[in-house]
Amino acid sequence: MEEKKMNPVAVLVLGICSLVFSGSGIIGIILAIIGLVLAKKADPEDKKVKAGKILSIIGLILSILGIIVSLIAIPTVVVPFIGMLLNSL
Repeated sequence: MEEKKMNPVAVLVLGICSLVFSGSGIIGIILAIIGLVLAKKADPEDKKVKAGKILSIIGLILSILGIIVSLIAIPTVVVPFIGMLLNSL
């Protein structure tokens, strides 16, 4: 039985979307993981699949870094700023 290959355009679009939504955190991670799963099922020699896989990896890394920076910035920057604003009232 012949295995059906995934559409390389879908992999590329998911890679681009994961990069675009990497600033939102979890949405970028979800799109990147879906793109990587579809890239694994697709033809590895296709240029669109390779580009989509690379974009998905970059989007995944940027999404994870964005979440880490947010977790660091909230307690160190935002909470003291809000405390300063409340003390000035």
